[in-house]
Amino acid sequence: RDNFDRLARGEWMPVNFGAANRKDFFRFNIYKTAETEAGGRRVMLLQVEANNVILKQLVDPIKLVYDVQSRRLLSFQGVSNINDENGRNYRTRIDFRM
Repeated sequence: RDNFDRLARGEWMPVNFGAANRKDFFRFNIYKTAETEAGGRRVMLLQVEANNVILKQLVDPIKLVYDVQSRRLLSFQGVSNINDENGRNYRTRIDFRM
């Protein structure tokens, strides 16, 4: 929420994404891909992708949907930082109800 206005203006921002199984983090970039209307709300679509060229080829981007007015996260789709029994990260889609 602190950087919502910067993202809304189209600025790219670096973020850290924790990898629990490695006890480490990876650098990612977050940026706006679109602003549209969904379910009667103005929403901003964001994408989070690895800023490492090799990792970018291996990890699909995370897609986020935020309500523009409330600045609340409406949807998360992509790899999580939660591991399955084999140590692999779950791929998730979470839709939040408001």
